[in-house]
Amino acid sequence: MDFPKVEVSYREVSGKGFSRKLRRLGKVPAVLYGSGMETLTLSVPPRELVRTLAGPRRVNTPVVLAITGAPQGAPAEVLVMVRDHQYDPVSRELLHVDFIKVSTDKKVRVEVPVVVSGRAVGVQAGGKLHSPWRSLPLECCPQHIPVSIEVDVTPLEINQSIKVKDLRLSEGVSVVLPPESHVVQVMVASKVIEEKEEGTAVAAAAPVAAAPAPAAKKDDKKDAKK
Repeated sequence: MDFPKVEVSYREVSGKGFSRKLRRLGKVPAVLYGSGMETLTLSVPPRELVRTLAGPRRVNTPVVLAITGAPQGAPAEVLVMVRDHQYDPVSRELLHVDFIKVSTDKKVRVEVPVVVSGRAVGVQAGGKLHSPWRSLPLECCPQHIPVSIEVDVTPLEINQSIKVKDLRLSEGVSVVLPPESHVVQVMVASKVIEEKEEGTAVAAAAPVAAAPAPAAKKDDKKDAKK
């Protein structure tokens, strides 16, 4: 598998002031860390990185960083994935990125979206499709990360489900959940409503701190003395 490459620069200086200066110059501060290497502070061209991460795998995309000015002993190129990133809440501009070094022979843990296709037989019969997972936690080597997990629900009848153990995954890819976990299921519509109501009832039944007793009035105190 050919990984996309992004040109970045090593920077010795760090700190909030320098990070603001970098952003004014159209760059984004970043940090690279991983097993067997010193942590590196980097300067990244945001447009190039955002364009790379706009592909089908999004932040699950393995990227080769080509590091200009890498210090002695540091790799000039390294395979990484985005561990964390921050955007400006107003402008949505990229503000900071944390990269982690990965390897093609070691598994990583990622969240991969679940894509449901088809219209279940049970839904056509009046049932309700219940899909508790929008994404599933997977473990696999970086080059084997799937774009999504496709689930065809067409043959499902009422009270039938697709569990983790039923998923068809590529070799070397595993879901980090118990095999009996439901990915999708077709339920009687009333049961779905009951489950939601039970959840609301449990929350409502939670103990509430008792209100303090009202202070005695002056007249009550006089009566007590009598």
